[in-house]
Amino acid sequence: MLLFIRELSAWAKSKKPRFLIVPQNGENLFNDALENLDTNGNEQLEPSDRLIGLSRGTLFLDLNNNEKRDRDEPAIASLDQNRDRSISRFEIAEAYFKSIDGLGSEDFFFKGNAEENNPWIDSLAANDRRLEDFKFTGENYLNYAKRGLPIFNVEYLSENNQIGIEQYRQVVSAQFQFTNPALTASPSNPIFTSNDLRQLPLVPLRAPSRGLDQPPALNLFN
Repeated sequence: MLLFIRELSAWAKSKKPRFLIVPQNGENLFNDALENLDTNGNEQLEPSDRLIGLSRGTLFLDLNNNEKRDRDEPAIASLDQNRDRSISRFEIAEAYFKSIDGLGSEDFFFKGNAEENNPWIDSLAANDRRLEDFKFTGENYLNYAKRGLPIFNVEYLSENNQIGIEQYRQVVSAQFQFTNPALTASPSNPIFTSNDLRQLPLVPLRAPSRGLDQPPALNLFN
């Protein structure tokens, strides 16, 4: 998938330089690309990994697992920036982030199984598993913040959910602090905190429904 995004981005921008590539969700894709292939557990891809091959000095994805490069197997040598015949976590991340212009995101602050108006993250019980999902997602978002990539976050809140809308508005407040004990920082539990939240280049969007026949999401402050 990472290779596909990279190639798509290069092709689209060659045709129209201002073309934007904004993946939807999948904020951890750059890590998944490594973790799904790194069978040695050393955070880099090299010929000793099961699905990484080397043919005439060129690294490739050995999808057929037959130790030779077939016509349907893509070269990945372009990711090997320092030409050491291995691809590090850093090289994978850089290839991904240089190919995109932002990230689309859904349901970051309001989590649940309902189509709309799920509970506000700060109101969940301390042992609620949705809090772990929030922390994991937030920590990944910091990688986008470091590179100045905007995060277009949409929450599905109906017009009459004024409490939820106001909770969402609090997110961009410089004074915002989590009150949930599970979301407060402690030296023994480094997590995604309200201080981290303020680092994110969030574009807050709200939509009343997930229906594709409904009006598009609007900036929260429009």
